[in-house]
Amino acid sequence: MSSNCQFCGHAHLTPTTTRYIHQQSDALLIVEEVPCLRCDYCGEEYFDGSLCVSDSSPKPGNFAGTKCNACI
Repeated sequence: MSSNCQFCGHAHLTPTTTRYIHQQSDALLIVEEVPCLRCDYCGEEYFDGSLCVSDSSPKPGNFAGTKCNACI
């Protein structure tokens, strides 16, 4: 991944954690403390592709090492 923000072009992305929310139909998955890179300027967040939830099956297990807050 480029070290520049793809949204605003700023050159500084900082490793941090964030809340990830995924909705599919009536199902909602909220996961706390998901690792990401956040742009210091605009706040855009980037997730590692291995953390992404498949559109066909949102599962808390896809977020190893994170805390699943709600899976309804």
